[in-house]
Amino acid sequence: MPKENTETVNPLMEKFSQTLAAAQSLEKQANKIYQKFIKASHTPELAKCLSPGSTDSDKHLQRIKLIQTSLGTKLSPSKKNDLLPNPKLKKVSSQQDLDIISQTLNLQSPKLAQYQILHPLASALNRETQAELLEQL
Repeated sequence: MPKENTETVNPLMEKFSQTLAAAQSLEKQANKIYQKFIKASHTPELAKCLSPGSTDSDKHLQRIKLIQTSLGTKLSPSKKNDLLPNPKLKKVSSQQDLDIISQTLNLQSPKLAQYQILHPLASALNRETQAELLEQL
């Protein structure tokens, strides 16, 4: 008679870990795209807005790492390598700056969606510390 698996997997915790891994992947991909945008920016003001200090992406990654550490698990990378579209860049110009702004706003939507689901998941799991960290993202 085969042994039954007595260890139950909490579906909320599984979803939380998957979503956290996707958020981490999105942040890393966005950082790479922002670097491309910075190089292609026509105005220094736009380049400054896209810098890691202005986007807080480094802080977001640090918070995700803190949450990961507090869970005592390692995040498995997202199965999709490219969750964000590859930006189309042309010759440096003020028109391209408008395109960069538009593409940057489009990058924010999937990131926000991940964070908007993570907070209620953390709350449902009674993970108050993680929920507080997620409020800061």
